[in-house]
This record gives sequence, structure tokens and C-alpha cells, in this order.
Amino acid sequence: MAQAFTSLLDKPHVKRTWRPLQALSRALIVGTFVDDFVRIASDYTGQADSMRTVGFGEPASSILPALFCAVQGIGAGLVLSGQARFVQIGCVVLISWSAAHPFLYQQQRNTEFVVEEVSIIGGLLILLSSTRATLRSSALPVVSQEERQTETDRLQLAGRCCLKMARERFAALNDGFTHENLPATMTEIALLVMLLPLTAWLVIGLRSRWCAFILAVVTLFAALYSHPWYVVLWSDRNYTLDEVIGFEGAVVPAWVYATHQRYFFFQQWSTAGALLQLVVFGPGRLSLDEAVHGETSALHAMEAKATD
Repeated sequence: MAQAFTSLLDKPHVKRTWRPLQALSRALIVGTFVDDFVRIASDYTGQADSMRTVGFGEPASSILPALFCAVQGIGAGLVLSGQARFVQIGCVVLISWSAAHPFLYQQQRNTEFVVEEVSIIGGLLILLSSTRATLRSSALPVVSQEERQTETDRLQLAGRCCLKMARERFAALNDGFTHENLPATMTEIALLVMLLPLTAWLVIGLRSRWCAFILAVVTLFAALYSHPWYVVLWSDRNYTLDEVIGFEGAVVPAWVYATHQRYFFFQQWSTAGALLQLVVFGPGRLSLDEAVHGETSALHAMEAKATD
């Protein structure tokens, strides 16, 4: 069974593995944008108030939520379309939004928020690079094959470096270490020791598909454990809102707390989708995997076949 699972990641079958995993990774990576679109549209007045809270006046505070909805909705739709040209545009739109998002809400000092956004950008860069690699030559500017490949490799390397930010999320576990619950603390330390080398291997491209897969699974379960908004939503308690910069210590009803937890939940799931992008497309030529195993040629052949 272990041998079959290894083959699944190292030599994925185009129809049975590559395409479904590609669809899953795209759905996950745009999850936070779709959720934010729904959240803004369903509480437009509250979002306008949030804009006023962070310093926007009128009419900007009333207009910006609609703009945010449009940007995220259009970007997510283009990425999910599966059409290479549209996917490229969608990636650029969502990368731009992710880069600006922390500053628009004054969350640039919120480590978790920024780390997740940078990780999502990494996945979008990998998707963008691989989408460009699969476009037919006539659909791109007239450049040599080598120039196109170099551009793709650089985008993939940039994406892997952004995904390294996942390491900062796991390192931040240290902030919660206490002596009050020794078994939980020891479990977190063991998890940290195991995961930090994986992020380093991911960046240099050493067994990067495996590293990304393990990190993606851990991230999915971490979201379920850390941000159980679906449980909190039905609570009668009030909660302290400590994860949003500017609202530290604020006591809010369960539904307000659940709304913020839901955002971080889907943000983490999008990070998992970003990691799965690396599982799907591989690390590119600027990696130890390529230097040792020569994966890129086979990968591009598989991509070309899958997009036919």
C-alpha cells in the first residue's frame, strides 16, 4: 500500500489523480475569496462600518465593499473556469488582492493573517507559472522556448519561497506553549520539529511533492482544530476577539466571533490548496528534484496531455 501511495505522488495518473487533484487544489485556493465574497455581500452594512473603523471616510467606505466583492468574485471565477487565458488573469487579480488585503483592513501586523496571504500568493504563483507553461505557443508573445521555461521556473521558485511562510505559521505554535497542559505541549513540539524541515525541503525542491502534501494535510486539520467556527456559531457564550488587530480584548457575541473564525478557517484551507498546487505541478527546474530526477520534462508532457 505504501508503495502504491508513493507511486501516486511521484508518478500521478493523468485522469485518475492529476485532474481531480488539480480541481481540488483550485477549489481550495479560491475558497477564502469565495467565502469573503459571500461574507461581504451578506453583511454589506457591517463591512461598510469596518471600512469606517479602519479610517476610510465617505463615500469610500460605502463603495469599497462592492469593489472588494467584484475583485474576489471575478478573480475566483476566472481561476475556476479552467481556461488557461482566464486562469492567468484570475491569478494576477487574486495575487494583487492578497497583497493589498492586509493593508486595506490594517492587519499588516497580524502575523497569522499575513502568513496565510503570502502562502496563498505562493500557490497562485505556482498555478500561474504552470498555466503559462501549458498554453499553446500561439497564445503567448513570440519568445524562445528556453525563455518561456526560465520564466516558468522563476515563478515556481517564487511560489515555493512564498509557501515557506507556512513555516512561520508552524513556528508560531511556540507562542502557545505552556506548562499547564504538558501532553498537548509535547505534541505541539513534536509536530513543530517534524514540520519545520519539511518547509526547508519544500523551498529547495527536495521531495517537494511529498513535503507539500504532508503540510497540506496538516494545514487542513489545523484549521478544523484552531478555527471551529461551525461549532462556535451555535453557542450562547460571548467570546474575546484576540485574533484581529485593533479589536484585541473586545468581547463579542458568538455569531460575530464565528464570522472571524470562519474567515481564518477558509484562509487556512486556501493555504492547503496553495500547497496542493505544488503537489500537482511540481517544483520546476530550479530544484533538487529536477537536478536529481529530471521531473520537469515528464511533468510538462503530463500537463500538455491533461489540457488536450
